[in-house]
Amino acid sequence: MIVDEKNGPSASVLLFDGDGEALAELERAFDDAGISVHTSSSFEEFKGKYREDYRFVVFDLQMPDTDGIEILRYLADRNCSAILVLTSRAGERITRAAARLGEVRGLNVGGTLSKPITSESVTKLLSGIDASAYSKGESTQVLISTRAMRQKIEEGALNILYQPKVRLSTGEIDGVEALVRWPTKSGPLVSTPSLIYVAEKADLIDSLTIQILERGLGALTDWAEHGVEVKLSINVSPRSLNNAGFVDDVLSVIGRYEVPPPRIVFEVTEKAFSSNMILPLENLSRLGLKGFGISIDDFGTGHSSFERLNLVPFTELKLDKSFVISMGEDPQSYEIVRSALQLGKRLDVNVVAEGVESAEIWSALAKLGCDLGQGFYVSGGVSAGKYIRWTEEWRQRIESRARVATS
Repeated sequence: MIVDEKNGPSASVLLFDGDGEALAELERAFDDAGISVHTSSSFEEFKGKYREDYRFVVFDLQMPDTDGIEILRYLADRNCSAILVLTSRAGERITRAAARLGEVRGLNVGGTLSKPITSESVTKLLSGIDASAYSKGESTQVLISTRAMRQKIEEGALNILYQPKVRLSTGEIDGVEALVRWPTKSGPLVSTPSLIYVAEKADLIDSLTIQILERGLGALTDWAEHGVEVKLSINVSPRSLNNAGFVDDVLSVIGRYEVPPPRIVFEVTEKAFSSNMILPLENLSRLGLKGFGISIDDFGTGHSSFERLNLVPFTELKLDKSFVISMGEDPQSYEIVRSALQLGKRLDVNVVAEGVESAEIWSALAKLGCDLGQGFYVSGGVSAGKYIRWTEEWRQRIESRARVATS
């Protein structure tokens, strides 16, 4: 049963499906999971019932009065942070395409269900979501206020976690990505997309990014005293790249720490180059000239042409997890991953795969020559204070794996 950590059982789902049999199976499975069920049979009814506090939204891609793409647009326009489940008879390829579109729009797509739906298939999907998206604190329907965001930034009260990146050929630790999380002890869970959304709308994203950078540099300094030296990756919003003073702020902070520029990687998405490129290109070029790494995050999900990307001084490509996670079952995803890896080799840049969720994915990526990987098979986010301990445990795990492989 899925429960709200603060207020007890309160999860709810909005179902939108005109197929009576499918709707009955969905209702049964969600009810068995202890989730309050609300249904709608038309787009107007769906819009009338939709609200921000649904934990799940489940809908058919093919409805008589609308389609799934229109629904995704409607939800994205409202900054929906519910876990979405897409159902369809349209076939696996188009269903996956719709799911990827939702992810590109910043929505939290928990999975897909092919019709005919059974209560068993719904239960299996829910158990996977419960074990990943919800239990990792990535999904909730709480949108924080500008005032609360500003206060947390000023107090330095946001949680910063560090997700490790490792070399897939050897298991050697290469770096970490800094991840910001809303502190759960002082209130309900807040999704990271919601947190970033509020920071951008309130013009606080630069302050947030600089704080994440400064705390990350402090962590690198502390870890170095224990003999652990890794790279630090920082996500940069397109809004920050359009600020002429952003790089000066970055350099001012980094100047206070003895961390060489090559150990800092700034991750940017292709969305940063979807319209005006002048300021983003100026800022990235300045960072590149200083020796910092530039990573194209979520590669393959944006809208930029190769001509535009050719202008960016990037040193790393980061494969979106939607392709990586599904590469074992979906030939199209496999070919996208393989092609991206070949591109990375030809351009002589590192390729990082997000979504390394299993030993099978690790093995498949390693065989294709992928440089680095990160995902929950390696580790989730680790606090700065626990990171040294994690590195020790990881080395023991890799050594044990090597012994098994040679025995």
